[in-house]
Amino acid sequence: MRQWGDRHAAPDGPPTRMVHKGCGETVEAIMTCSHCGESLAAENVWPVAGPGDFDNLLQINGSA
Repeated sequence: MRQWGDRHAAPDGPPTRMVHKGCGETVEAIMTCSHCGESLAAENVWPVAGPGDFDNLLQINGSA
């Protein structure tokens, strides 16, 4: 969220930067798959119902 705000709502630049202590460079969060490590983008992910999906719970319990 911070990066989105920095990019779209801070015309004079970000109010703060996150800096890597190891190298001193500004870092940017990059989403990666926790299973294989591949970088994620909207083009290579999709939503599926999870165990807390309300409609699925209703069907399981016979309330739908």
